[in-house]
Amino acid sequence: MLKKALIQKLIRKENGISLIEVAIGLIVLGLIVTPIMQSYNIKVKKESKQVTRGSLKNAQNSINQYYASGNGAYPCPASLTLGESDVDFGKSGDCTLANIKLCTDQSWKSNEGICKTDDTANAVIIGGVPFATIKMNQENALDYWGNKIIYAVTFEQTDNATFTANSGQIRVNAVDDPLLVQSGFEDGIPEEKTNTIDFFLFSTGSSSGGGFTKDGIAITSCGNALNGYESENCNFDNRFFYDTNPNNNTASAFSEVVGVNFYDDITLGQESVPESTWFQHPDNASYTDDFVMTLSTAIGIGTTTPNETIDVVGDIRTNGGIETDSICDINNIECFDPELITGTRDEMECDADNTLYGNQAVMRLANNQVYCGSAIYSDAPNIPPPLQGMPIEGEAITVDTNVINDNTCDDGELISGIKLNGDVICVVP
Repeated sequence: MLKKALIQKLIRKENGISLIEVAIGLIVLGLIVTPIMQSYNIKVKKESKQVTRGSLKNAQNSINQYYASGNGAYPCPASLTLGESDVDFGKSGDCTLANIKLCTDQSWKSNEGICKTDDTANAVIIGGVPFATIKMNQENALDYWGNKIIYAVTFEQTDNATFTANSGQIRVNAVDDPLLVQSGFEDGIPEEKTNTIDFFLFSTGSSSGGGFTKDGIAITSCGNALNGYESENCNFDNRFFYDTNPNNNTASAFSEVVGVNFYDDITLGQESVPESTWFQHPDNASYTDDFVMTLSTAIGIGTTTPNETIDVVGDIRTNGGIETDSICDINNIECFDPELITGTRDEMECDADNTLYGNQAVMRLANNQVYCGSAIYSDAPNIPPPLQGMPIEGEAITVDTNVINDNTCDDGELISGIKLNGDVICVVP
């Protein structure tokens, strides 16, 4: 009996741990894994927004480059339903209004892949980002989840004959109270922020409601008005919904609470062409040719409020020539023709009315003419070479110090140069 009991005890030990021990182990494992998973989810959400916002910004820049490179208008959207095997994949479609189906006619999804909100000049055309036409990488036309970024543009802004800066027709709303939205409650009626959006870009987010895959396959249905904010962008009318309030970065419509306020789209809208932005010409893909700054109207270096085409606060250093047809003071009041310095005009000589014409030196430049001073030997053939250009013996050397500058030389001194700080260098002749 003793031997049998011992054998049974050994068998029980070999059978493993008890249910209580398993439960305790799962609890401990949960305590360890839960914060790790929470941290991972937060990281993924942050990364997904950053990556997608980067793609939206790249698409915006490329659309503006297309406009600035001589097209004079925004590109027509590409088909949302074409895939990589299609010849026209990523290319702008036909933006002839009569040839585009209404967004309410679902047959557009199996044909052109773009649609229009109505038949008027105020229509909005909706499709994909035409990455092939605007010469951008395909990856930047996709969001973090690999789905197509949707591009909506005012019809008139796709034709340079009707393009007018800041005349878009896309209407955009945004919430004002993020705490209500993120808690699953309504923010009343979201405020309309502007009536002048030229084009609108958005990702359908992780839920992909109303979105299309890279291969042009519709992912899930958009839903209806009961889906609230989430359905506003993918219902393809002329009204869209910002994920954040443009005037308040803390006001976000993002909400994971299932219901009418669920919203995970990531958006970007442009009101008008950013006229003060520099763009490299899109044909310069090799980055070896000259840059073409196509949209810049005022460039500030050292200042955020440039008053001229190029406004520099600080020193300018060049290892080459500077070509200009006017040199002025800082107030743009006193100017002179640089040909006076280069010597290509007769005015560079001392005035012919002077009795010592040909025997005087240029003392200063002002009011587009030279002013003559010290009497010198001319370079006439009867003057020996050692004396040519030297002060005439017995003649007083008169220095004109009537210059528009606080830095002047004393009587009897000549200016021989200018220091880096702007001070003049004086010498006794």
